[in-house]
Order: sequence, then C-alpha cells, then structure tokens
Amino acid sequence: MIIIGIYGLWSGRNLLTGPTIEIIEPSSGATLNQNPIKVAGIVDNASFITLNDYPIFSNEEGIFSEEILAYPGYNVLVLEVKDRFGESVSKKIEFYYNGPFPEWIENNDKVSTSTETELE
Repeated sequence: MIIIGIYGLWSGRNLLTGPTIEIIEPSSGATLNQNPIKVAGIVDNASFITLNDYPIFSNEEGIFSEEILAYPGYNVLVLEVKDRFGESVSKKIEFYYNGPFPEWIENNDKVSTSTETELE
C-alpha cells in the first residue's frame, strides 16, 4: 500500500509543482552591446512557452534558445510557461541595449515606425 502511495505522489508531482523557468541568458539588469540578443534557458513541466506573446519551442530536455532584435535603450522581455493543467508562471527579463539601431532597419525606406496606416 505504501508503494502505491509513493508511486501516486511521484506521478502527480507535475500537478503539484507546476511549470518552472530558469533563464540562462541574458541576465536581468545587464547592459548588452551585441544584436541580436540570445535568450536561452530551461523549462520544466512546460506544454506551451511564449516570449513576448510569441510561441517558442524547447527540446525534449526543456532547453530553449531564441534570438531577438533589441532596440537601443531599455528593453523588457516576458517569458511565460504553461503546463498541461493550465498552471502558468512568467519571468521578466529587463536589459539595456547599448548599441546602434539595426542597420537593415535604419536603411530600409519601407519600414515604418508609425502605428497608424493611412488609407487611400
């Protein structure tokens, strides 16, 4: 009977612990000079992962790695993980990008920084 109880607790541990996130890089509060920025970490008990509301994926060990473009100045990233039971956890990464605006955007006339679109 004790063995069945231990097995039940071991099988239900994911329900009890929920999802977890460990961010490897970048560290929150860092000043970065390179672009793109590599965001990497490890998740556990995760069935759905988002980085600033965009889905990302991890491998079988829970390791994820994404590259994002940072804007000059203060940047905030929000990583959210949900498990199959609907429990979620999120972590915020705040960093300062001390580099130039990406050249390909700076030199592209087709890129608009406006939030409004004119209708003709």
